[in-house]
Amino acid sequence: MAPPARLHLSKRFVAFVIACALLSLIWFNAGSEGQLRKTYNSLSKQAKESAASTASALISDEQPDIHAQPHKATTLPKKVSEERPDINAQPHKVTTPPKNISNDQSNIDAQPYHVTAPLTKISDEQSDVDAQPHNILTPLTNTSDKQSGVDTQPHNFTTPSTSISSAAPFPPLPPADEEEYMAICMAVKDQSLDLPEFFTHYYFHLGIRRFYIFDDGSEPPLSTASYPIPSSAINWVYIPPHNHSDHLGARQGIQENYYTGCVNVFGDRHTWMGFLDADEFLEMTGGETLSDFLHDWARNDTVGAVGVNWLVHSSAGLLTRPADGPRKAFNRCIVDNPHNDNLKVKTFVRTALFDRMWNCHCVARLKNDAIQVGENGDLITKNCDRNPITRARWGLHHFGPKSKEEFLQKQERGKIRGGKSTQHWWKKIENAEQRDCFELTKYVP
Repeated sequence: MAPPARLHLSKRFVAFVIACALLSLIWFNAGSEGQLRKTYNSLSKQAKESAASTASALISDEQPDIHAQPHKATTLPKKVSEERPDINAQPHKVTTPPKNISNDQSNIDAQPYHVTAPLTKISDEQSDVDAQPHNILTPLTNTSDKQSGVDTQPHNFTTPSTSISSAAPFPPLPPADEEEYMAICMAVKDQSLDLPEFFTHYYFHLGIRRFYIFDDGSEPPLSTASYPIPSSAINWVYIPPHNHSDHLGARQGIQENYYTGCVNVFGDRHTWMGFLDADEFLEMTGGETLSDFLHDWARNDTVGAVGVNWLVHSSAGLLTRPADGPRKAFNRCIVDNPHNDNLKVKTFVRTALFDRMWNCHCVARLKNDAIQVGENGDLITKNCDRNPITRARWGLHHFGPKSKEEFLQKQERGKIRGGKSTQHWWKKIENAEQRDCFELTKYVP
């Protein structure tokens, strides 16, 4: 048995060793925890820096530098042709076998001509329209025009003489004369720049759906140009070129023969036919449509033709052809006077009662003792003047002189019947008393 002193010392030694071991363990744990904390702090710092870097990269991807130079972007244009058909395309021309036109028809011209029209057989009882055989061409109906609704909506179309706006029509457009109750016949030469506005005005604002154009030898033919109405609405009659004479009356009666032949060949398709020039624009001043106006006169069996007074416009001081066309540009006209050209009339004839034209202004003969009257039922005689001048129901704006440039061109091409417009006539219109004429300047299209 150990002495008590040694036992006590042994116990103290063991306690010391245990205490050292505990201290060592505590120190180790403390060192490990510190190292772990340093490692954690380091990793946390790196994580934050990485997150900040990533966020910055993401922000730069989503929001490009607003101070950088703009990019060039290429986009694919819409295919216009698929959405809006080309209304400016050239009219189709299809040749068909000639129809039978008898030799009893009145002689329009001693030369053969080409008719672009869906003609039916002309009976042998009609008077001889021409002494020569005809070549008849039938225009193909433009299917794309019908499908695209061009018969009911105005087209956008620009030529050197007219610009047709896409703005809302003014005044309100009349119903289209789809039954072709009325038609227009014209003899014209080398006026392809003037016809677009003429067609636009009568097609949209008067409702006309049939035009017969006797092309008196234009080179190139007027039918080769493009116009802002369906090609199916126009029948072209082409007379081969001829030598023009400066002698007034060298082809006396030729224009009247064209008009007479127009009624003889095409008249049975229409109740009324008007004979107008490319520089004449009709205005329905009384609030009626042209169709309603003519239907009203058709109730009177004694009336075979109705005449409308001219309203002659001056050059309005313009020297060159205006880009906006005659209706908007030439806004001055001569004051009515019983001694000036406003006395003259142009005529719509009732085809069933028509016999023959007297001149380009009025008729010579009507069947069944019918008469030609003015808008008030007043008689118009073969002098083709109407006095007193009134335009309460309708009036005919006559853009005769136009600009100085256009008047010189008019002199150069001459009159269809021979001769040409004179400087004396130009001065007579320019020096006459004038007033403002803004009626047609508001028309759209």
